[in-house]
Amino acid sequence: MGLHALVSFAPFLLLAAVQRPVERPLLLGVGVGALCMLAYDAALLVPAYVGFVWLGASGVQARAGHVLKFLLGAVLGLLPHVLTRLWVDHGF
Repeated sequence: MGLHALVSFAPFLLLAAVQRPVERPLLLGVGVGALCMLAYDAALLVPAYVGFVWLGASGVQARAGHVLKFLLGAVLGLLPHVLTRLWVDHGF
């Protein structure tokens, strides 16, 4: 199984984090980006979160801000993996 099995709990953690009264979209994005390092299947959480936020009850600007912060966090969380794959690990 390995570390890929750890990703099976990711949707439940994301759902629990989204339901909190204080939402931190940047940290959620970093978490999802870090989970993508374990398995690329976690990338499915990005459109799921974007859809969940976009269907929310707040204003358009607030929703867009949440989505942009989340996407920035996801890119920052995945960046170490991408840089490692590009410059360090040429055997894959």
